[in-house]
Amino acid sequence: MKFFVLSCALVFVFGSCTKKGSTKNYLLEGNLKKWQPITLTFNGPEVSETDSINPFLDYSLLVNFSNKDTTYAVHGYFAADGDAANSSAEAGNKWQVKFSPGKTGKWDFTAYLMEGKNIAVKQFSLPKKNKSIWDIKGNFEVQPIDSTENGFYSKGMLVYNGTHYLKQSETGKPFLKNGVGSPENFLAYSEFDGTYDNGGPDTPTLEDGLHEYPSHVDDWKDNDPVWGFNNGKGIIGALNYLSNKGMNSLYFLVMNENGDGNDVWPWIAPKEQTRYDVSKLDQWETVFTHMDKLGMAMNVFTQETENDTVLNKGDLGLERKLFYKELVARFGHHLGIVWNLGEETNRSPEQLKNYADYIRKIDPYKHPIAVHNHVRVTGERREGRPLDPVKETFTPMLGYRNFEIPSLQMYDTTEVHKEVKKWLDLSVKKKKAMGSLP
Repeated sequence: MKFFVLSCALVFVFGSCTKKGSTKNYLLEGNLKKWQPITLTFNGPEVSETDSINPFLDYSLLVNFSNKDTTYAVHGYFAADGDAANSSAEAGNKWQVKFSPGKTGKWDFTAYLMEGKNIAVKQFSLPKKNKSIWDIKGNFEVQPIDSTENGFYSKGMLVYNGTHYLKQSETGKPFLKNGVGSPENFLAYSEFDGTYDNGGPDTPTLEDGLHEYPSHVDDWKDNDPVWGFNNGKGIIGALNYLSNKGMNSLYFLVMNENGDGNDVWPWIAPKEQTRYDVSKLDQWETVFTHMDKLGMAMNVFTQETENDTVLNKGDLGLERKLFYKELVARFGHHLGIVWNLGEETNRSPEQLKNYADYIRKIDPYKHPIAVHNHVRVTGERREGRPLDPVKETFTPMLGYRNFEIPSLQMYDTTEVHKEVKKWLDLSVKKKKAMGSLP
């Protein structure tokens, strides 16, 4: 359902009547119900993914949403023609922001589109002086939650509140995770734009190395989403199948370039790490929205052990900052997100804390942050790894202000209960209880 802002019988109006097509128009889309996503689309500079002025680095869309004493600073993104999932567009003048309101009533917003060298990873607040290309003001009214909705749209966002389980913000009930972590390259799907097997030791067995999920096409239902020319039925059907089996969580990588599969990345090409594939990410968005409707949590693994030095040699440099910024801007509005800093991480505690601090700074919803350990090796060291990577990964993170969840794996299943209890107890002593362990 689409809602258009109307005034004087003209579309996209703020302040005074403005003709459709003006650079200072906006389109408001959404059901305008609590927790359900709202999309604002603005007209901005006409650019492309490969433009000489990088639309991902050198422009920054920031929108402040306010409801009485509640304010969210939400990052937007370049959206090509505004319908890239279906059109596969690489260029356009549409800029979007997505917002999931957690309160009813009137929301006011102020949107700024700013331009400057690398401004996307520098400017995280509205400018004190008007240095923007434009600023737009508007408002909308959010109605109470729709109790007939499925998934998180009736239960609310998963939040960390200092206790041992993530809570459903609407019901207050603990979220008991029951999900799968395979295939970790779930997003290596043949019907996503710009997705191909770049070579890796553990690629799937299909001829082109990509998933098609053919056995799940029949699990797709009428009124389920598709994109382009009826694409997406296999992956949407796979989610339906998991949900029907009682699964409420899925772990997947959003970047495995130079990793096991080497078939999932958000960029236009594996080495173009400041240029993002707008249509592919819009198609991911279709899948993630369906997960929200199913009530399926998203354990978003941002890298894996084989490739965690691909971006800035593991440091928090420009490419890594932009990577996190794009993920948060495009997908941070989803209701069941856990940001995971890395699978079987090799990164130092200082690096992990830098990642976590940056994500927390740009994520207005404060989604919980996790990290995943190497499996414990008994006996001699293997491949230079420490004897107790569980301890070495999580001990420095205990009580850290921007870390909530240990993503724990064990080789010896008889140790699981003892190890889980150990870290829960230690976190209590640090006065910050670790959340549910994915």
